Amino acid sequence: MSTTTQTLVNSLKLIDGTFTPMHTEDLLKSFINTKINYHKLHRLIILEGDHNNDTAYDNNRIHELKADKIHLSEIIAFAKANNKNIKLKSTISIELTDQ
Repeated sequence: MSTTTQTLVNSLKLIDGTFTPMHTEDLLKSFINTKINYHKLHRLIILEGDHNNDTAYDNNRIHELKADKIHLSEIIAFAKANNKNIKLKSTISIELTDQ
């Protein structure tokens, strides 16, 4: 069975600008925390029906995101110590796939 993928011409530009370290920290940590909460909720929903279900993906993703928060803190600390702003660009590309 083959899967057809179509890339949409448009994408979503979520972030594009230069921010102070504090604004960067607020923005990105909020985003990361939202992603962590999403995976925690997803894991809970999976386990609610059957405690033997595999939640390895969500567990791994939560650990990755927590590591990303630590790395972000290091970048923020460096920017603050060196009186730097931070340029952020984030674009989401959207693809449709068959189910």
